[in-house]
Amino acid sequence: ADRWVASDFAFPGTLPGAGPFYQCVAVSQTADPVSGGWFLYAIQHDPAHPTWIGDYPKFAFWNSGGTPAQNGYYLTVNLFDGPTLAFQGVRVFALDRASMLTGGAANAIAFNIPPAGLGDSYSLVPAGFRTGNPPPAGRDEFLLAVDSPATGGVTQTQVHGWKFHVDFGTPANSTLGVGVNHSPDANIAVAGFVDAYTTTTLLVPQSGTTAKLDTLGDKIMTPVVYQNRSAVESLWASQTVLLNYPNGPTAVRWYQFNVTGGNFPATAVQQQSWNNSNDGLWRWMPSIAVDQNGNMAIGYSTSSSAQQPSIRYAGRLAGDALNNLGQGEAIMIAGGGHQTHSSGRWGDYSMTTIDPADNLSFWHTNEYYPVTGSASWFTRIG
Repeated sequence: ADRWVASDFAFPGTLPGAGPFYQCVAVSQTADPVSGGWFLYAIQHDPAHPTWIGDYPKFAFWNSGGTPAQNGYYLTVNLFDGPTLAFQGVRVFALDRASMLTGGAANAIAFNIPPAGLGDSYSLVPAGFRTGNPPPAGRDEFLLAVDSPATGGVTQTQVHGWKFHVDFGTPANSTLGVGVNHSPDANIAVAGFVDAYTTTTLLVPQSGTTAKLDTLGDKIMTPVVYQNRSAVESLWASQTVLLNYPNGPTAVRWYQFNVTGGNFPATAVQQQSWNNSNDGLWRWMPSIAVDQNGNMAIGYSTSSSAQQPSIRYAGRLAGDALNNLGQGEAIMIAGGGHQTHSSGRWGDYSMTTIDPADNLSFWHTNEYYPVTGSASWFTRIG
């Protein structure tokens, strides 16, 4: 549609707080985001529970037409009660893209997945269509998540998958997952991994300080990429895993799952825990993208007790041998300093994506420090 979409959450006062809480969404009226005007929306996170805030929002664009049309902006949030910050589950939204492109109503369709339907998972990531052939007409949206048990060091062997069937014409026909708790539609068997959590996710060492950085290794990272090439549909996803529990280092785990026909597979087509021949660096915060020809790239952060946090990337060509980033690793920028802030929060809105100008160029944005600082975050785009 040659439009821009921007989003952020909004709430009155400070946390903890009673709300109400909203997701603000802006859709550009033209291809010009500077002076072309915007359509503006405020979607309440949960009207039935106005004190619940939707944290860590993740968006994806899904272009599955036909009747009923499922064209939409898909959004997931983690729900917490504002006054107590108690976890309440995950809320999944579909927003009516066709209507919003003309300034019409968002017509939000949403479901809550309670903790009973999630188990040890949260932070579901919706699949997004960027390039190649669009999903077949009527194809349900896919969402992925992994478990992160309260006890660290547990070997996981599954990625959980949900299907979101949306009917903007008759919203009551919409469904998410299985049963009243909206449990996963499928559990995909994968090679065993330990999520990057011990008693904390502050695990990554830096040179010149004892301050550790947050792995965010308890979830699938954004985006989940949908591809439809030569009648083969696939999802590509990545996360951070912890090797040699509890000492590390971390590695980038990536997957390809074939979902031809709209069904989750029993196992992955390919997968790898990428550590560049076990060179001792900690790799984390991955973000994956796939171009129109099936070539793939992942951008991520690297650090160690002997290296400042830096940004690197690796990738594979469509014809490379399976289960390996055959094109190897390169440095996007070497950090010139480290972060001293006690929160350890690091780059958790990083992104790799494909340029719509040619459907071939990869772009990555991530955090780095040119000089040591507390929380004076710098962003590198390359």
